[in-house]
Amino acid sequence: MINKLTDKGKIVKKYIDFETRLLVVELIKNNSNSIHFVTINSRSGELIPVEERSGFIDYSEKEIPAKRHNCNIVICREVNNSTGAEFFVPNGEIMLSKKSIAFSSKRHEGIEADFNEAELLKEREESFWLNEYNNYSRSKKIEYWLSNIHHGMRIQGEATGDKYSEFSKAWYNYVKSREPDFDSIFIAVTRQLGFDFDWNEYEKRKRV
Repeated sequence: MINKLTDKGKIVKKYIDFETRLLVVELIKNNSNSIHFVTINSRSGELIPVEERSGFIDYSEKEIPAKRHNCNIVICREVNNSTGAEFFVPNGEIMLSKKSIAFSSKRHEGIEADFNEAELLKEREESFWLNEYNNYSRSKKIEYWLSNIHHGMRIQGEATGDKYSEFSKAWYNYVKSREPDFDSIFIAVTRQLGFDFDWNEYEKRKRV
């Protein structure tokens, strides 16, 4: 089965998942720059399609205590049907960190630790927007967004070959919620990016 997968793309990694004992193959499919997760029955060697994983993986909700926040965390697994990746989802909110990725050859470090880390990051983020960013001058705001967007486009370009994948409807709604005058600031930012900005591509991406 693994030999057949090489016809579909380049295998990046393969391992026995610690929790499910399934063979997981991570590969970059032909004509794609994203990693796809393929599951194989480690006993029979048969491919397990995403829609049939429920026969091998427990997707039911589980409760674990979060002592730092004096509450329980409701954990479940969710599948990205496009890539086959799976994530632990605490309280219905996906936390895109390495520890939230469900497939792993090792025992997970702990969902509670991941949850606590995410909550701490949220607190720091809110503090930044309320106590620091709101006091920026317009030129300082332009400087902030220039650094942020230039970095994001460079990382996306290196990772996927598509620097405009930095932009999306969810991204646009978020930045507008943080900076109501974002559109005006963004015009100033694009003039300093160091390349000809494709406004048509940007407008298309921010609507999807």
